[in-house]
Formats: sequence, structure tokens, C-alpha cells
Amino acid sequence: MISPRHPTLITGDASEANILPFQRRAHKTVEASMIPNSYQQAINSKDGVKWKEAISKELNNMKRLEVWTIRDKVPKDHLITCTWVFKVKEDSQKRVIEHKAFIKSKG
Repeated sequence: MISPRHPTLITGDASEANILPFQRRAHKTVEASMIPNSYQQAINSKDGVKWKEAISKELNNMKRLEVWTIRDKVPKDHLITCTWVFKVKEDSQKRVIEHKAFIKSKG
């Protein structure tokens, strides 16, 4: 038996004409699925060229800012694994205006 105060019992003057027959966030859900979760997904996607440009831009910025120095690994070195994170920049109309790639350390 459902209590009269159960949260799924809705009473009131709500008009069915005000209830939308579709999910309002469906458009954003579809777009979010286009963002790759891995490097392989990014370069093999239909926007692969744009993702490669974003990766190149990130690596060039890190080189320009001297974020790291490339050298040979020595046995005492502790390697930090990294992963790529991909995002898109949108305008006010939700159109993609830029592909972005960020390298992040794990752990």
C-alpha cells in the first residue's frame, strides 16, 4: 500500500499540456558521446584531424613553457603515467568551435 504522502503521488492543478513529450537534455547527451575517451578513439574518429591538431597544440605549449626536459631514463626514475583528456569548446548555440586536448598524470 502506498502512503498518501509518497513522493510519486502527484496531485495538483498541473496541466498535461505543460508536460514535454521528450527529454530536454537529450541533445547534450548525444554530443557528449562524440567526445573520445582515449587517444585511439580520438585519432580514429571522424574528427581525428581536429583532435590531432589539439594534441599538437598542447604538446607545443608544454614545450614552449618548458614543462619538462626530455632525457634518457635511469633505473632509479619513477615514471608517472599519463592519459589524454578531450573536450570541445562550444559557442552560445552549442556549436563546436574548438577541439581541446589535455595531458593529465594518473595517480
